[in-house]
Amino acid sequence: MAYSLSVSAKINDNKVQIEPTWWSINELRKAYAFEEVWECGCYMDYTLTVDRQTFIDIVNIQEKHRFEGVFKYEGWIETNNKKKAEIDDLIDNLFENDLVNILIFEWESGMS
Repeated sequence: MAYSLSVSAKINDNKVQIEPTWWSINELRKAYAFEEVWECGCYMDYTLTVDRQTFIDIVNIQEKHRFEGVFKYEGWIETNNKKKAEIDDLIDNLFENDLVNILIFEWESGMS
């Protein structure tokens, strides 16, 4: 099984969802108390709801990973720059009391 990460929030009744691929799932799980959620009885997901300021703190901490490993290559840089702009736009449109959900979800990668 493999894990991916998704960030979502509601802005003006519209759901915004972003998958910042460079974020370190292990680092986040060690730093924050994610709640375990069984999906369909076979996948273990983890969810965390945070306020605007905590989300900004997480974004700033995770920024160091944006150009590490495979993410330093041109295709990833372009893709992740777009996602970073989406995250910045989300932050700009959040009010102080708005909440952001971070979902770490398990999926079948086909690899054992």
